[in-house]
Amino acid sequence: MSALGRILPGSGRYSRGYCRERGAGSILVLAAVGIVMVAFTVVAVLATGQSARRQAAAAADLAALAAAARMADGSTQACETARAVATANEATLVECLVYGVEVEVVVRVPVAGIGSRWLPDQDRRARAGPG
Repeated sequence: MSALGRILPGSGRYSRGYCRERGAGSILVLAAVGIVMVAFTVVAVLATGQSARRQAAAAADLAALAAAARMADGSTQACETARAVATANEATLVECLVYGVEVEVVVRVPVAGIGSRWLPDQDRRARAGPG
């Protein structure tokens, strides 16, 4: 019978190279856990960016509609209303342009959470007017 994979008597060591593979399973498990953790982190970053993008789009739409509703009071009042609505939706009004009876707004929402280090602030544009 061969001594392959058995401890040699009196030596305290393994025979024929099996000692080189001890712990390889642990390394593979650690590598798999690391890959899964990186994948979850990437998904979390992208999710925070998508959340900020949707929030910015909603804030831009609401600000543009509110400004269009106040156009009868003048363009300054319409843009102030757009700013108030954007602020209420946790966004910043970047630009408010009036084209006749139409209003175009640009709002910015910062990416929060884990994605704030890697993703830029989300800007969204919306336009509203009568009819």
